[in-house]
Amino acid sequence: MALVKCKECGAPVSRAAKSCPSCGHPISAASGTGGLGRGGALAVIIVGVIVYLAFKGGKQDGGTNIAADVTAQNTCKENWSICADNADFINNYSKMFDAKYACKIATNKRARFGDPEWSWVPFGKFRKGNDFPKTGVVKLVDDDVRIPNMFGAKLHGFVECWYDFKSESATIVDLSEQR
Repeated sequence: MALVKCKECGAPVSRAAKSCPSCGHPISAASGTGGLGRGGALAVIIVGVIVYLAFKGGKQDGGTNIAADVTAQNTCKENWSICADNADFINNYSKMFDAKYACKIATNKRARFGDPEWSWVPFGKFRKGNDFPKTGVVKLVDDDVRIPNMFGAKLHGFVECWYDFKSESATIVDLSEQR
């Protein structure tokens, strides 16, 4: 049981006690760490970092985060055809969530033995280059998905999905177990 110091006499007192056994001074619930405490504050910080990383944007094949230019964010947010390159398209086009969601649904339909277990951010990687703004087709990759096999085991897998913004359709190009 955690101990706190009595504010009146300084004696160690159980955090669950209502008063100090030495002097009788009441022990408030706020005694000790005050508020969340170290564990609670650490949990809030960790959750904040996870949320920030989840919504920060995609990664290229090399796994490095793409720093987006503010001007680029404003130019291709609503019009994918004027994005500078694939990274600009992925990080700034406002309808990328639609593509990732459609790819996830298409993969679930194609998996033969049940729905895969997805990573925190499904399809968080993409192919490098500058062809997305030219064709309207994004090539999304998820190499952290667990695909169920016929025995119910979920194996580490790889999914590549091409989403066409012109036809609003997803095509699963590769769905395989990684060995």
